[in-house]
Parts: sequence; structure tokens; C-alpha cells
Amino acid sequence: MRLSLFILLAIAPWCLAQSNSAPADVPASVELCVDDFPPRQILNKDGSWSGHSIDVIRAIMAHLDIPLTITADTPFPRCLLKMQQGETDLMVGLRKNPEREAYMQMMPYSVAATSLFFSKSDFPGQINKLTDLQDRVIGAVRGFTYSQGFELFRHRLQLVEVHSLDAGFGMLQKGRIELMLATDYLGQIIINKPEFSGQFKAQPLALTTEAPVYIGLSKQSPAFIWAERIQAAVDTLREQGHFEAILKRSKAALKDQRQEQEIDD
Repeated sequence: MRLSLFILLAIAPWCLAQSNSAPADVPASVELCVDDFPPRQILNKDGSWSGHSIDVIRAIMAHLDIPLTITADTPFPRCLLKMQQGETDLMVGLRKNPEREAYMQMMPYSVAATSLFFSKSDFPGQINKLTDLQDRVIGAVRGFTYSQGFELFRHRLQLVEVHSLDAGFGMLQKGRIELMLATDYLGQIIINKPEFSGQFKAQPLALTTEAPVYIGLSKQSPAFIWAERIQAAVDTLREQGHFEAILKRSKAALKDQRQEQEIDD
């Protein structure tokens, strides 16, 4: 009896310390690492974030009742490095590859859109097939992958990686590249901007893929403790059509915005 009491008294402080320290292992919030990439991720003048990728993550965290924080404008490669090191928790709008799967849990939430090659309006000839891209200088956003056929052909092309679509179309405007690769949705938005109006056109070649777009959760971050809950929330909201509805609202809002700009012009 005395021995049992002695053991109980001896381990009591350890048990208390463990119970007190357990909550410290659970993060107070989840951090999303993003760069300014309109219209998916838009850094507003007041420092807040908007865009359909942001809305997707907000919907997931609201569903889970987990607070969300968002980084300052962080270059895409820097976000990947932070994910590798567990210095941030989430990224959105990713394509899956073995390298990323090594340090992220990849959760599909959307189907990728068709990508097009945009050129200047006076571009000679047409781009109808992948072989037409040879000997052309092509801009592509750093870190992005496209259709399987294009990726197999990539090593034969003269690709110039850019940090954003706006930067790429700026290079196209100045003649530093001949073609700029972008999704049909984002590309059409950009070429209809007032500063680019009438200067560019889409080439016939389209890269279509059914490969999903993913949310990445760092396996090294404290938030990985919520991996199963986050995965379940992504699956539920995707199957219920919430993400598709967010994208449709975003497209409708951008269409209305373009129409207002045309009226003002």
C-alpha cells in the first residue's frame, strides 16, 4: 500500500506536466503561404487578401472552426521552401509531383482548366501542335506544370520562367518572349486589361488535362496534427460542390468587372 502511494506521488508531477503541455502541441491557427497572383490570390491595397483560392481555404477553415492566418506576399518558390522546412502550413493551387509529395500531403479540390499560348496580335503563322513551339521563346509561370504531353516535350523548348502572369505578358508586350502560357480563364482576363487591350491573341493549340489542382499541407508543420480533419473537410466540400460554386462566383464577378471597365472606356 505504501509502495503504491509512493509511486503515485512520484509520478503525479510528471502526469500533471504532460497534461499541461499537451495543448501547447496543438497550433492556435493554420497559416496559408501565398503570393499575389490575381485573380486566384489578390493582395488588396489595405493588405487583406481575396480571390477564389483564398476563398477555398477560408471555407475549409470555417468548416473546421480553425483560425486562418495568411502570409505577406511571398514568392512561390519561397513558399515551397517554407513548406519543406515546416515554417508554414498550407499552399493552394498546386500540381502534384513526387518531389512535393515527399513533404506535403496533397489534397485535390478542383480540376485544372485548359491552358493556351498567347502571342502578339501580329504573330506570324499559328501554333497548332507541340512541334510548332520549337525555336520559339515561351514564357511560363515558375513552378507550374501543364498537360502530360507538354511536360514530356518541355526539355526541347526554350522556356523562360516568370514569377507572375502580369510579368510574363509584360515581357510578351516588349518582345522579350514570343508566347506566354496561361490558363484560358486567366489569360483572357489579362489580355482584356486596358493596358493590354487589342495587343494579344490566343493561339489554336490548347493543353487540356483532367489532372486535379491540389491543396498542400506541410508534413513538417505543427498543423499536420489536423491532417485527417483537413482532408475530410476538403473531400466533403468538394463533393458538395462548394469549391465549384466559389469559382463560378469569382468568374461572374470578374466578368461584371470587365463589363464595367468597357462601359467606362
